Amino acid sequence: MTYFISELWIFTLNPKKSYPAKFLSTKSKFLDVFNAIIWYFILAIIAFIPILGLIKVIHHFFSIDILKIRDDHMKKAINGSHILLISALIGPIVEEVLFRLWLTFKKTKIAISLIAICLVLIIKFNSPYLYTVKINKEFCYYLIGALISGFTLFGLFNLSFFKNLSNKYFKVIYWASCIGFGLTHLVNFAPLKLSLIWAYPFFVLPQILLGFVLGFIRIKNGFFWALLIHCLINLFLELMAFK
Repeated sequence: MTYFISELWIFTLNPKKSYPAKFLSTKSKFLDVFNAIIWYFILAIIAFIPILGLIKVIHHFFSIDILKIRDDHMKKAINGSHILLISALIGPIVEEVLFRLWLTFKKTKIAISLIAICLVLIIKFNSPYLYTVKINKEFCYYLIGALISGFTLFGLFNLSFFKNLSNKYFKVIYWASCIGFGLTHLVNFAPLKLSLIWAYPFFVLPQILLGFVLGFIRIKNGFFWALLIHCLINLFLELMAFK
């Protein structure tokens, strides 16, 4: 287990577009899944201790209940009857495609990510909550629009220039994807309070940490393994919330 956290730390400090070439058995990949989940929860618990203190300070001085705001938003943002499906499967798939599928800079994966980004933006433009959208004729229009927009952007995309850029600045791009993944979870605290702008990044520190764990696994073992970890973590958290 200690080897995993050391490996994660070294990779995070100096990320590469590909992991050192060596055959990894399915058994070793499942072991990475186990280690990633255990270490994520260890790191998240450590991070949550000062976050909980900050929440209490804000409640005392600003009379704002951050946890209630988050819970109220989540109830509106996710259909109650499908909360487990959305949290443990659909949400992770969407987020992994948006933030990690393209990290290897393969042509097909970039195209899929661009289409997914367009679809999310179109849905968000027409609906306040991404996961309350219904699969109907309107959604088909959204999907067609995303396909057209995504393929258009991909057609305008200078792949060779972007690959050269990624070779030179991969560390910055990688860190941005991990931190960006965490920061998108700020929507869980909507409506955001201007007086608390300084505090919001601390509230999503566990998600930022998860971004780095998943980014490492995505590069080392592949997209599926990062997605699997994301699904299992979300499933565990939702099952704990049900109790």
